[in-house]
Amino acid sequence: MNSTIIKMLIALLPTAPVVGEYVADYEPNQTETSKEETSKNESAETIEDIQKKVTTSYPNLFNVDEFNVQVGDSFDPLAGVYAVDKRDGDVTSNITTSGEVDTSKIGDYYVKYKVTNSTGGWYEITRIVHVSENPTDEIKPTPKKSESAQNNKNTRVTFTNIDDVEISAGTDFDPKKGVKIYDTDGHDITNDAVVQGDEVDTSKSGEYYIAYTVIDRFGKANAAARKVTVK
Repeated sequence: MNSTIIKMLIALLPTAPVVGEYVADYEPNQTETSKEETSKNESAETIEDIQKKVTTSYPNLFNVDEFNVQVGDSFDPLAGVYAVDKRDGDVTSNITTSGEVDTSKIGDYYVKYKVTNSTGGWYEITRIVHVSENPTDEIKPTPKKSESAQNNKNTRVTFTNIDDVEISAGTDFDPKKGVKIYDTDGHDITNDAVVQGDEVDTSKSGEYYIAYTVIDRFGKANAAARKVTVK
């Protein structure tokens, strides 16, 4: 299996993210294990099992290896993809994607995946998707939650309109403009949010990283990060 090159943008706010490259190396040891046995073991593994293996302060994405789609077939960028965080557990619902794949045209396409945890830690992965005459790759299975976790479902705060943004130098920028944040019960808590991270200086070109932090009705901190580029 080819390694996936991961462009990692770790946001440990208020400190700006560290930028680097990380080669995904989390995969079962197949030295003495057949593919069939490995598949069975993977399907039996729960989200909680994987969570115990995560040691980073940012969430980990899985099943984002290079993927082949047969020309004419459909492609769902989130099919089989999941994310696990050391503290938050299953953060699959926090995954966002960007990039288009035209399955009617043979070629290589790039899909960017981004996932954020409740403390603002995040990273991005760029996945290569090949459209060719070869058969479509099989979608890998995703692990299930343990019974105890399913009985204690954890709903999350919803952040909207916080995509990365580019603005022209000299333009006014209000980090809360257009942003909406909803509590787990759907209540609007936008005004309770605190903006942390870099101070965006619109007179100077550059990249700035900010995060929105808010306390939900259960007293838990939730955060989401974004990049602001001044050109």
